[in-house]
Amino acid sequence: MKFPQFERLFKVFNQSLESSTSLNVSLVKPDLKLKSCRVLHSSLKQLEFISFLEVHLSKKDLNEYSLNFLLELDKIKRHAKNNTIKSIAYCKS
Repeated sequence: MKFPQFERLFKVFNQSLESSTSLNVSLVKPDLKLKSCRVLHSSLKQLEFISFLEVHLSKKDLNEYSLNFLLELDKIKRHAKNNTIKSIAYCKS
């Protein structure tokens, strides 16, 4: 049994693989800069969400939340801050 949707998907995937192997060097740097700016935007959105979540949590009793949840939130916040700093430095260059 043939599935035309899968055949089209694989065809598109194979074409994208072929085109990605023949990258032009001049396109690599702008592509990396664009990716870095996307990471920056994503990290800023994460920090914004974490900020709103921390405001919400500050209105409640912290004993309602597990220690693992609070530690994981802090870990995500530090990771987002580091990504933001690295992305800002790269976008400026």
